[in-house]
Amino acid sequence: MTYRATIVIPLLRQRDEWLEQCVLSAAQQTVPCCVTVVTAQSTPASNLAVLDRIVSDGPNGVTIERQSGAGFADAINTGIFHAATDRIGLLLSDDWLSHTAVEECLAHDAEIVSTGLRMYRDGASDLFYEHRPSMAAFQGLSSYEERASYLKHFFLFQREPLRRIGGVDPDIGLTGPDDYDMVWTLLENGADVAVVPSCLYHYRDHDAERLTLRDREEQIRNLRRIFRKHNVPEARADELCRRKSVWFGRTIHEVLAEKRQDAGSSRTSAANADVAGQGGAADP
Repeated sequence: MTYRATIVIPLLRQRDEWLEQCVLSAAQQTVPCCVTVVTAQSTPASNLAVLDRIVSDGPNGVTIERQSGAGFADAINTGIFHAATDRIGLLLSDDWLSHTAVEECLAHDAEIVSTGLRMYRDGASDLFYEHRPSMAAFQGLSSYEERASYLKHFFLFQREPLRRIGGVDPDIGLTGPDDYDMVWTLLENGADVAVVPSCLYHYRDHDAERLTLRDREEQIRNLRRIFRKHNVPEARADELCRRKSVWFGRTIHEVLAEKRQDAGSSRTSAANADVAGQGGAADP
């Protein structure tokens, strides 16, 4: 079988039912995809049993790799550098894809293809947020930072630009290495972009283990590492930290509920623009 894309799923530990939904959503795309699940030494036996069952059920292109390093970035990079296809997508193990996600993205020959998303509280029935991007809105943004914040999961990348920048930067830390700093770096290196407005990525917002629920001050320090890397002036970095750090240590739906009480304020509008960008870096 000729695979059209590789979908990389980093996995530390996950609820078994969420993991199964995630992997099957990638394996059952409308075009053939190689699904690479990158596990850790501490991935629990129940998760591995879920993967073994999916693999044994048929030739659906699901492969399992052990990550070469100890962190989230290392897991993603293991998948990137094992991929044999020209296009690579990222999927977090508590989320899932619409069945047409890869096919719709493959219609665009861009180095970064970004789609719309939907956010749910724990289960698939409690939808509370949608992001439907447009190319016009993206092109209207003036800075690399604004553009990197605007682009969300699902991402389908061209493989070679990812490899040229070394994949995910493992020195950034906990905040946004998958869908913020890496996209920002690609943009700085001249990557072209296509935007698919359909909501093809389904994000599960919950209070179980995830990166954005860890220590708030540590996340701010890691965010500042991103800004220093990209030479953001100190005053602008302070402003961005104030705006983005409201999401740290809390679930997205809790913060949005507060913001919507003051829906007419400019602060709310700015925060809503950042919601998925700072909520997307979840524990694998």
